[in-house]
Amino acid sequence: MVEVAVDRVDVGVLGSEAAPVGARVVGALPGSVSSLVHAAATSVMTRNVIAVGKSGRRRMEGIFARSDRRTNIPLKGCLGFRGRRLGRRFGRVTGRIVVLEPFGVAAQMGAALERLEILTWDGSGPPRADDLARIDFYVMPYTFEQVTGEVIARMPRLRVIQTLTAGVEHVTPFLRKGITLCNARGVHDTSTAELAVALTLAALRGVADFVSAKERAEWAHSERQSLADKTVLIVGYGSIGAAVETRLRPFECDVLRVARRARDGVAGFGELPTLVDWADVVVLTVPLTDQTRGLVDATFLARMRDGALLVNVSRGAVVDTDALLAELFAGRIGAALDVTDPEPPPAGHPLWSAPNLILTPHVGGNTSAFRPRAVRLMTAQLERFARGEPLANVVVDGGSR
Repeated sequence: MVEVAVDRVDVGVLGSEAAPVGARVVGALPGSVSSLVHAAATSVMTRNVIAVGKSGRRRMEGIFARSDRRTNIPLKGCLGFRGRRLGRRFGRVTGRIVVLEPFGVAAQMGAALERLEILTWDGSGPPRADDLARIDFYVMPYTFEQVTGEVIARMPRLRVIQTLTAGVEHVTPFLRKGITLCNARGVHDTSTAELAVALTLAALRGVADFVSAKERAEWAHSERQSLADKTVLIVGYGSIGAAVETRLRPFECDVLRVARRARDGVAGFGELPTLVDWADVVVLTVPLTDQTRGLVDATFLARMRDGALLVNVSRGAVVDTDALLAELFAGRIGAALDVTDPEPPPAGHPLWSAPNLILTPHVGGNTSAFRPRAVRLMTAQLERFARGEPLANVVVDGGSR
């Protein structure tokens, strides 16, 4: 059976709003169990249905949608609207709730949070021991420093940990029974997706080479690759992966989507061996789990096309560094990495000298867009907790441990 893709769809006007014209999205390819083109955003604007004939071709559907225009965050993301997973109800919390958070924004939280006692710790310097003994709700500082996890053992009253990262692998070793863990799904979508596209464009257009040429006072004119007409494979189609696709649409490229579980328009991990061979650019946006650690190994890299580009904005350990270095020094593929393994690379590590490689120092989420989105998430979570409502973005439910 051969499944076809929507090559080009011109989307019209619905009411006073119009979707981008000329978006080109590939849904499923030969060998894929997923055959529907599925939009990255949340609420449907318009729908084009393409019915094709027999001979193995199928009816396919192109669904195009929009994000919330005020925040540019898909509504299913940061604040739990149509949330991925809601935790158990805690019951309405009585008495004073003591919160430890890194922003120092107690004055901005409003009357709805008057019952909260807000303490501030940004991860620098030791926290006060008598404060730790009183904490009910801990918003972890935006850092991977070990001390931010170690203090959990000194919080006997702790009921909820809210991270400011999408990944939680740095927190889970410190969990104990009865603590609910929530991640920052949605907070980093905008910034991380921007960087993924920026790294892709910089690598394809040779920006690093031009910067080096400028330092040599050399006018190094040359033809470079365009993102247009390329096929981009997004590995890890959660909220960040969807945000990457949203930003890729204006560039006239085709997009393939892969996630841990197959669903309409998204292939499962089992189809990666087939889909990698179709991609000019592979963008990694998966969390680091036992399943994804070392996912991009020598076999995966060998399946990539000659001249293909690997972009990693997820976690360094998703990629086998030695296998990647072998491909880079052979000159067969290129890479743009915001994360590495080890991180940071020590002095003298081959990542510093590898050709065909752009490195950024894990800055995918650390932009001016982070703080307002993080504070919105934190405030919404504290309101839910105080009212006894289910929390959003629950990764580990303390009531089931």
